[in-house]
Amino acid sequence: MKMRYLQALVIFAVSYINADVINISSLSQLQDIIAKNDFVVVKFYSDSCGPCRGFAPIYKAAAGDATFKSIVFVEVNAAYNQSIAAHYTIKSIPALHFYKNGQLKLAESGSKTSSQFRALLNVYFPQ
Repeated sequence: MKMRYLQALVIFAVSYINADVINISSLSQLQDIIAKNDFVVVKFYSDSCGPCRGFAPIYKAAAGDATFKSIVFVEVNAAYNQSIAAHYTIKSIPALHFYKNGQLKLAESGSKTSSQFRALLNVYFPQ
């Protein structure tokens, strides 16, 4: 019984870690991704932010969902990349930016439930 539990836990952890989210480390990297992809969602967060930690599994699950395979999911740790957060005028976290063909379509702060986040993805990036 314990072995099955541990196997399931390892599988969950590996799938969680390997979700399709790109971690951004420079402004030029982020700008390049936005410019070269049709649909991009950027999440600004901090490890010390409670709502950010609550939203993280929702974001990663959507990134790994085949329904949203045409969307590039990226995240910026605003605490470690303050110059990037300042460039995008991030005043509170978590914050989401939705880009379509290089143009900002939505900038919103605050955590979302899974259904709220998926509804936004469906509205701004119809599949």
